[in-house]
Amino acid sequence: MPDTSRGITYPSSTGHTRIWEHFQTLADDVDGLFATVESRPAAVLRSSAGQAIPNNAFTVVSLNTEDLDSHSGHSTATNNSRYTAPIAGWYRLSGGATFAGNATGRRGTRWLKNGGSIVDGGDALGSNAGAGACAVAAAHSLVFLAAGDYIEMAVFQDSGNVLGTLSSGPNQTWVSIEWRRLA
Repeated sequence: MPDTSRGITYPSSTGHTRIWEHFQTLADDVDGLFATVESRPAAVLRSSAGQAIPNNAFTVVSLNTEDLDSHSGHSTATNNSRYTAPIAGWYRLSGGATFAGNATGRRGTRWLKNGGSIVDGGDALGSNAGAGACAVAAAHSLVFLAAGDYIEMAVFQDSGNVLGTLSSGPNQTWVSIEWRRLA
């Protein structure tokens, strides 16, 4: 009896070609499902350079460093703000940014899907705590992405002037994306 690459055995052809073809297709489909579950798409991305964020506008952040990109869903050269889903499924999103010190206004984050639609529950907006650096965590979100959909994190500040994000050590802007399950 033949095996798939993951060792799933299916019946050999016995003259009932159509039935055998169905068994082979089913075995190959299950084999592919195991491959997906064993190697889940995941990425940990960050910005090693500060970014100037204009006043009173959500701005997509650039992510020029990859600590992990298991399925090549991100590019540091082209559209480096995006993570593109390599396979359909539910993805867990997390991230954050740290702004330079400024005691005025609010700071926030937002998840964007395909460049425009806001991910439900994806906004995190709060008051700045004081004159020191201000870290803002993005809302943890679970979002369905079709293969080819992309996610971006945008940040917000309304200090009255352009305000930069920090880029050293634990203060870097970062995004973590992990495939959790099929639809």
